[in-house]
Amino acid sequence: MTILNDTTGETFTTVATDRDGVSGSAFCDSLFPGRCDTRQAGTFCAVFDAVVGDRIQVQVEDVLHNTVTVDAGNMRDERTGATAIPPAGGVVTFPADPRYQALIPDGAFEAATIVQIAPIKASPTAEELAQGVRDVN
Repeated sequence: MTILNDTTGETFTTVATDRDGVSGSAFCDSLFPGRCDTRQAGTFCAVFDAVVGDRIQVQVEDVLHNTVTVDAGNMRDERTGATAIPPAGGVVTFPADPRYQALIPDGAFEAATIVQIAPIKASPTAEELAQGVRDVN
């Protein structure tokens, strides 16, 4: 697999987990234990330099050397849902419950901007307001 940072032109190579479950991402697996799950065949993890707004593409090649390139979309932290929204707009989703989304229209931001959303309680306590309400249950 090749990962391309369209903005800088840098490329990075990684190996996906094979069908026997042998991970090609041992470095990431040890660097981010419990965060990157590369147990399933075809999954991978890679670490590379990028800044908010960079466009990342992933090129996958099969054993017959057929390739397909996938646009990875906006950068997103899967734990918090924080998403880099470009000037063209996009969607931000709350990771614990995908029913909560914010649709950011084209032109809302002049430059790529990180947006994170979280549902709020109807009647939060004073302590919750002071801390910022995080629990949606």
